Amino acid sequence: MRWWATVGLEEPRDVARPGLVSGVPSTELVYVDQRSRIGHLPSVPHTCRMHEARGPRPGGRPRVAVLYATDEGVDGGGSDRRVAALLAGLKEIADLQVINPGAGSHRPHGWARIRAAAAGVPPRISQQYQPGRNLEVRRRLQHADVILAATVFSLPYVPRSLRTRTILDAHNVESLVVSQLAATDPSRWRRFAYRATVRWTERWEKAVVRDLGQVWAVSENEAEWFSQAGARAVVVVPNGVDIDVPPAAADAREVVFVASFGSTFNRQALGWFLERVWPSIRAMRPATVLTLVGRGSEQFNGPGVTARGFVPEIHDAYRTARVAIAPLISGAGTRLKVLESLAHRVPVVSTHRGAEGLDLRADEDYFLADDPEDFARACLRLLTDDGLHERMASRGAASVAGRYSWPASCEQAAGALLALSGRLAKT
Repeated sequence: MRWWATVGLEEPRDVARPGLVSGVPSTELVYVDQRSRIGHLPSVPHTCRMHEARGPRPGGRPRVAVLYATDEGVDGGGSDRRVAALLAGLKEIADLQVINPGAGSHRPHGWARIRAAAAGVPPRISQQYQPGRNLEVRRRLQHADVILAATVFSLPYVPRSLRTRTILDAHNVESLVVSQLAATDPSRWRRFAYRATVRWTERWEKAVVRDLGQVWAVSENEAEWFSQAGARAVVVVPNGVDIDVPPAAADAREVVFVASFGSTFNRQALGWFLERVWPSIRAMRPATVLTLVGRGSEQFNGPGVTARGFVPEIHDAYRTARVAIAPLISGAGTRLKVLESLAHRVPVVSTHRGAEGLDLRADEDYFLADDPEDFARACLRLLTDDGLHERMASRGAASVAGRYSWPASCEQAAGALLALSGRLAKT
């Protein structure tokens, strides 16, 4: 039986975020604010029985409260896809209640941000935090055996008394992100603001992870950072992809950049590519098309640039792609766009930052280029050399299939969650 609950709130009618938790049985979905949505909901009752008592469930399945403060600015991006994939795996071993306390498109500002800062939460972390919702969220967390903070932006809702039974799924090391933004943000004022909060963010991040039951890191590099920060238990749960996906069309000729363009990092990357790389490619091959796929891509245009906006099926993004690019110059974590491109047998040209943390071989599984001329040259080689293109496509797809699959990542996450649940049950 599939359970979905809005628990006393108005039944959703204008759902805008398709598919995030649809198809996840034994899952309750709670909107603390009806302006924030997760997933495609079928018709649901206005009330649904809530679990009120902690302790072992029938069959030994732990109750897991999943906190996911969504951000509609990067709707359908890598965070959404990672959370959806892991929930689909975790529902096999646990009863999940997904709690969305975030602001959605209504980000906290003014008094809410001041209250967050007064509580010690740095600005980068408080962008989805509404202090006025603390009591309601914490009331629901009390009844969970394990709490899964699906991103660091959900952590401010978790009181210190509940952190030992909390897992952080860390998509990034946020203090490293702030440090990079302090150097690369195009706005002089924002660079100043980021520089002023780097140490604050790092102190907060380290203090919190020391109290947590577990931290899930997306790469060995970031796992090492959390271990050195004093985290009790760190488990590497890599990003993954669906391995059984259709390849790009044999006559594909486009260069594609798949991204959520509400993200600062992706906008920076596209700006660098359009200014420093794309003119060289167009000078050599004027008919080449750059296709932008993802929310917010419509705001960008230029010679040879086509914006497709959001596509419901990620496979459609790669159907006409000859080359995929990941020209990031800042950011942390690991890039799903690189793994997804390779799984679709679309060779990738990436900067060092774009492929950071991935166990892939530069210039064998993908082309690595930080210099604009080298980046353009790699793209042109893949556009013109069919033999090279086929070799790179085959090697990249094989490497991803062997190292990055969602079933393997879900197995890692499920084992880690059950280990923490078992340890907590003995205390």
